[in-house]
Amino acid sequence: MDKFDSIDDRLRDKCEVSRVIQVENRIRVLEDRFAAHDQGLNHKIMTLEAGVALHEDRLERIRDLEKLEEDKDVESRKANIILYRVPEDKTRI
Repeated sequence: MDKFDSIDDRLRDKCEVSRVIQVENRIRVLEDRFAAHDQGLNHKIMTLEAGVALHEDRLERIRDLEKLEEDKDVESRKANIILYRVPEDKTRI
């Protein structure tokens, strides 16, 4: 038992229990703050992802409309006739 008592005495000199408790409390506070920031960050990321998805959807609809207009333009020009070597009428402006 004397061996253990001497070990306990040496350990007490190495680190005070109150200091360990302070460090543990500080770690808990930091972990709680980190968790709160992590939750806030996750919420912001989800909001940004939803915004990006909304804008991607809008962009896709705009592209679809542009494609539709282009297809209509091509369809309307199908019946056009191109005449080669016919002089232009210079009197019409």
